[in-house]
Formats: sequence, C-alpha cells, structure tokens
Amino acid sequence: MKRQISSYKGRKLCLWQKLLLSAVLAGAVTFAGLFGAVLYGSYDHIQGDPRAMVVLGCQVMPDGEPSILLRDRLDRALDYLEDHPDLTVVVSGGQGDNEPVTEARCMADYLMERGWRRTSCFWRSGPTTPTRTCAIPGAAGGRGL
Repeated sequence: MKRQISSYKGRKLCLWQKLLLSAVLAGAVTFAGLFGAVLYGSYDHIQGDPRAMVVLGCQVMPDGEPSILLRDRLDRALDYLEDHPDLTVVVSGGQGDNEPVTEARCMADYLMERGWRRTSCFWRSGPTTPTRTCAIPGAAGGRGL
C-alpha cells in the first residue's frame, strides 16, 4: 500500500489580511525610499575648499542684540572660522518692524566684536524691505568676494 503525501494546507490569509499586509509592506518600502532620499540630501556635496560662508539672519532683539538662535548660528560660524581663517563670511538679513538694526548689521557687529573685520557692505533690495549684506574676510587678511 502506497502512502499518499498530501500537500500542506495550512492557514490561508483572507482578502482583508492580504490587503493590510500589502499596505504595510508598501508603506515600509516608501518609508525606506524617502529615508534614503533624506540621507542622500544631507550628504555634503562641496568639492574643494569653500571660499565663502553665508550666515542667514534670524531675529534681532529690541535692544539690538542677536536672538538666541542667531547667536548660536554666529557662534557656530566662529567655531568653523577658527579652522578656516581665510574664509570670507557673508552675513545677510533684513530689518523687521520691531528690530532696531538690520540682521546683517547686528551679525557683522557680533563678528567684529570677536575679531573679524568688515571690508565691504552693500544693499540688496528685496521684494518688501532692503537687505544689507556684509562681506567679512578673516582677520588674517582674507579676500573679499
């Protein structure tokens, strides 16, 4: 007598379980793709040595001092400038209604108080308010833009 081997007929997924599993897998693949795009976008694409650093304005307090966020940006720029003293710094920012000076003027003053000197400033008109931009080469005699 020959034994007949039957195939496995275990638990089968019903239609809603298959759809749910497909949606979860599609979501995981989409998440992985988007996460990869974010990681690729955070990659530093600079080739060679940069010649300039742009520090964007944020907010000037009513007493003329930079806000905490702006001070953090400027301190990070100063930390980077310690290793790259010949780098030209470009500060840019406009003036809000409650700000006594432009963000660029405030940032230039902050950097100059800490040893960086200004060589040239120029005005750039924006759609609503003029923006002052100052180029500040390093204290070691850097070049302007």
